[in-house]
Amino acid sequence: MKLKSAIVTVVLLSATWALAQGVNLSGTWKAKTVSARGSSEQTVTFKQTGNTFTGEMTNSQGVKEAIVDGKVTGSDIEFNVERKQASGEVAKVAYKATVKGDEITGSFTGASGATVNWTATKEGAGQ
Repeated sequence: MKLKSAIVTVVLLSATWALAQGVNLSGTWKAKTVSARGSSEQTVTFKQTGNTFTGEMTNSQGVKEAIVDGKVTGSDIEFNVERKQASGEVAKVAYKATVKGDEITGSFTGASGATVNWTATKEGAGQ
């Protein structure tokens, strides 16, 4: 009986530790993209619930784009940004990244078909 109780305790502590190591996206992040066209900055707000999230990305011109289909798998995240095209249509741009504490590093495929790298730092990090 003591062995069974000890095993249950170890499993529960392991599960708690794993959850504690999880990604916490909720909040405001300052992002930067770098491509052949130059660099630009965005403000990103994530709202996370468990392993899913939504949010909004605001570019340097103040244009707001919805973040949808957000998914967290370990320290990796994936999401789509609903970006309005010149034609007026809305296209989903797929982002992929890895979260390490208060920093995100990832990429997406731009309208030209080129891979664009991006990084983000959580506001208030290190304060």
